[in-house]
Formats: sequence, C-alpha cells, structure tokens
Amino acid sequence: HPGAVRETQTSMIGYAESTDGRHWHCPKLGLIEWQGSRDNSFVLDGSGAARQFDYALTNMDTVTVIRDDADPDPARRYKMICHWETVHVWDNHPTLSNLGRSEAYLKSCWAARAKYLGTSPDGIHWDAPLVRIKSCAGGGDYAAVARDERHQRYWFTDRAPVGLPGVGFRSAGFCVSEDLYHWPDQV
Repeated sequence: HPGAVRETQTSMIGYAESTDGRHWHCPKLGLIEWQGSRDNSFVLDGSGAARQFDYALTNMDTVTVIRDDADPDPARRYKMICHWETVHVWDNHPTLSNLGRSEAYLKSCWAARAKYLGTSPDGIHWDAPLVRIKSCAGGGDYAAVARDERHQRYWFTDRAPVGLPGVGFRSAGFCVSEDLYHWPDQV
C-alpha cells in the first residue's frame, strides 16, 4: 500500500534534549526519512538491523541507553540495549494472521529474536553493527538495564521463564553482569 509504514519503521527511536527533565526539545536532525521528510528527531529505525540480519530483525522495543565513560573507545561511548525481532515472527500465528510462511523462514526469525547492544560516539549516530548479548529469557519483549555504580556491575530485568502451561502473564526476572556483553541466559 503506498501509504503503509515500512516494515523497518514499525518502531523508531527519537532524540530529545532537556535542561531540567521537564521541558523537552526535539532537534531536527535529518538522519532518517519518515513519510517523505527528514525534518525530525529520529536517530534509529530498523533498516540497519534488517540489512545486518537479512530481515530477521526489523524492529526494537524496551530501549535503554547508557553513557559509558569507562569505555576506552570514544566511538562506543553510548550503549543502547534493546529487544530486537521482526513483525514476521507472528506471520503464521493461527489467531492473528496465518500467512503460510515457510517453517525455515519463521525459525530463522525466532532464532534472531533477542537482546542486542548497539554503540554510538554521541548518542545520536547509531551506525555500528548490533551485538547479540542475551537470549530471550521468557516472553522476550520486556527488558531494562541499569548501572549499579556501587558494585561496578549492570542489572538486567527481563521476563522470567516461569508460569503455568497455557496461561499467559507477564513476569519479571533479574540478573547481573560485570559488563554489558555477558549475561546469564536465565533470570
């Protein structure tokens, strides 16, 4: 459809600035075209992930951005941790769409679905390749990362792989890591 949102833009990340945390300004950055215009504050869509993972990843959610002054590489000063997947993981769901996609294709989409880390020198330009850092512990699309300065480690909350068979509900789990790249699979 000519007016449809592109698959790689079903979720996007914008940039905003504030001096007091209450009043925000979204500068026009000109980085990503949205509906025919670059007059926006978007800094990331799914196009880079789609190219990197042969369209097995196209959209992200549960975004956390951390400034890491301890990283010796200034090109990796900012870290973004997201849950990445593609909308196609649900293509054959019997109650949603049942589009008849091949099992091999869906298997590759489900295998790519995970938490990934991207880096940026300035928190605006996110061109570096994504690095897979954590499998989906439970349902997948819930996550948050925080720095525990006192103990010099990171905290990760994720959906926990618990529940009753056939009963869907949201749960939360917790794990820690000395760096942002090595996490236990289970929370």
